[in-house]
Amino acid sequence: MLCLLCPETVANAALVICFGSVSKVEFHKTMLKTRPYHLPLSNLNFQTQKENHQTLTEKLLSLIKQCKSKSLLKQIHAQMLINSIPKPNFLLSKIIDLKDLAYASLVFNQLTKPNIYAFNVMLRGLATTWKKYDFCVELYYKLKSLGLKANNFTYPFLFIACGNVRGLVHGKIGHCLVFKAGLDGDEYVNHSLITMYARCGEMGFARKVFDEMGDRDLVSWNSLISGYSKMGFAKEAIGLFVEMREEGFEPDEMTLVSVLGACGDLGDLGLGRWVEGFVLEKKMEVNSYMGSALIDMYGKCGDLISARRVFDSMPNKDVVTWNAIITG
Repeated sequence: MLCLLCPETVANAALVICFGSVSKVEFHKTMLKTRPYHLPLSNLNFQTQKENHQTLTEKLLSLIKQCKSKSLLKQIHAQMLINSIPKPNFLLSKIIDLKDLAYASLVFNQLTKPNIYAFNVMLRGLATTWKKYDFCVELYYKLKSLGLKANNFTYPFLFIACGNVRGLVHGKIGHCLVFKAGLDGDEYVNHSLITMYARCGEMGFARKVFDEMGDRDLVSWNSLISGYSKMGFAKEAIGLFVEMREEGFEPDEMTLVSVLGACGDLGDLGLGRWVEGFVLEKKMEVNSYMGSALIDMYGKCGDLISARRVFDSMPNKDVVTWNAIITG
C-alpha cells in the first residue's frame, strides 16, 4: 500500500498555498491533521514507486521553470507538498522571478534549516526585485547568526543594499569579510563594492577597489565612471573615460550616459557632440535613457536647438524625456 494524503487534505493544502497568510503552525496542521489515504499497489513494487516519484519530481521541476503565473505556481507547489517533493529552493527562485514578496516570505519562513542558496535567493529578491534594502541587510545578519558562510553570491546583494541605505559601516564590515574569505578577486563582488562606496560618497575607497583589481572589464570601468558622474566628480569621470578608451575598451550605453552627465556639468559641448556622433556611428538606439541624457547635456551646455532636435527625432517619448526637454 502506498500511503498518500486523502482528498480532503489535498484540497486543504491547495487552499493554504493559493490563499496564503497562514502561520507556520497552521501551515503544518493543514498537512498533518487529516488521516492518510491508502492506494492499493498490488501491481507495483518499490522500485516502480521510486521511479514514478522521480518522474513526477522531474515533471514538476520542469513545470516550475516554464511557469509564468503565480496561480499556476501555487498549484504546482500544492502538488509538491501532496507528493512529498521537498524542493523549496527551486520554488523560491521562481516566486522571486514572479515578484510575489508575501508568497516568497511564506515559503522561506517554512524552511526549518535554510541553506546559503535559499538565503542568497531571498537576498537577491530583497535587493533587486523588491528593493527592500533594510530587510536585505537584516537577512544577511540572520544568515551570519546561523553560522552560514556567505559566498561570492551573497556579498553583491549586501553591498547593493548598503549602497542604497547609505549603510557604509555595514558595507565596510562586509568588505573586511570579503578579504577574510579570499573573495577580493571576484569581479562581481568588486563591481558591487565600487558601486556601494560611490553611492555612499566614498569615492576614494571606490577608486582603491578599482585600482587593486587585477583584471578590469567594462562593468568595472562603468561602475567607477558612473559613481564619479553621479557624485558630482565630472572632471574625474571624463578623465577616467579617456583612460578607458586608451586601454582599448569600447563604451556602451551606460558609459555614454554617465559621460553625458559629466559633459553637462562641465559644459563640455565638444565631447558631448562626440558622444552623439559615436551613438549614430555605432547605430545605437536613442531610447529614453540615451535620449534624455543627450537632451539634458545639450540643455546644460546652452545648445537648445540640438536638444530640441534630439527630442523631435525620438519616436517614443516618456515622462523622463519630456522632463528633460522642459527642464532644458
